[in-house]
Amino acid sequence: MKKFIIPFKNKLLIASGSLVLLGGGTAGTTVAVVNKISKDKQEEMFNSIWKENFSNKLIDKIYHKNLINQLNKELKQHKLSTVSLVDSSLLDTTLEGKTTIKVLRNKKEVELELGTFLSNNKNAEFNEDQTICTDIGWQVGNINNVLNNTKEFLIAPNVMPKTVKQVPDKLPWFINALFTTFKDNENEKIEGIQNWDTSNIVSMFYVFQGAKKFDQNINNWNTSNSMILQGVFWNAESFNQPLNDWDVSKVINLNLLFSGAKRFNQHLDKWDTSNAIQMISTFKNTEDFNGNITIRNLSFLPL
Repeated sequence: MKKFIIPFKNKLLIASGSLVLLGGGTAGTTVAVVNKISKDKQEEMFNSIWKENFSNKLIDKIYHKNLINQLNKELKQHKLSTVSLVDSSLLDTTLEGKTTIKVLRNKKEVELELGTFLSNNKNAEFNEDQTICTDIGWQVGNINNVLNNTKEFLIAPNVMPKTVKQVPDKLPWFINALFTTFKDNENEKIEGIQNWDTSNIVSMFYVFQGAKKFDQNINNWNTSNSMILQGVFWNAESFNQPLNDWDVSKVINLNLLFSGAKRFNQHLDKWDTSNAIQMISTFKNTEDFNGNITIRNLSFLPL
């Protein structure tokens, strides 16, 4: 970012951005032009971000709150001001039936065109021997939220063939669940998953179930929004990697999480399990487990 020194009434002002001088303008006018260009540039960047990342690139089962969160992530990366939904009552509803959304940006209401929705299901793509996934794709399902007895939509990657050992580094941002994604996988490592941004994942079901050789470090996965971690490593017999950095403070379901993970023996003493209400067979048949874990909600544990 270039800085320009502009004389103004015997003082020096420093402006950032591109400087455009208008013929015959005063120094004061020049400063105003610099500021206006900066605002115009921000507006241009905002519109470009929306067009390139969101318009015509959404599915109708995306929740408003997730769309706003992702948009704000993009805006922050470009050092632009964030937005909020004009009608906050829509946050927990999907985009289904909508053609636009209205947001507040710099205290001004902006209406954004959603464009044409993508299909709710997209097949994954692979190389010839199905060892490399080149496009993860997605599928839409739903579950009943046991806390408020409502139906919630889950958007998950397609289930991978057991031969897959490499996947794209990035998940589609609107994926909010992992469901048997690598069930029965034959490999020790699956290149690419270590780079996944999992901050939008609310539910993980049996992700590595039966992946008997899998033993890859995914301690950096962001689980801060996850509420269900059911059977993630069920019968992943070789898995023994650290997971102490996982944020499980919102998790309510830890059923079968490590059941049958015979070699797992890692400390979990940093885990906050205060919201967990289901921990059935969490460590069943973990033959080597002798790590530390603090259970902070004993009242809901099955006897």
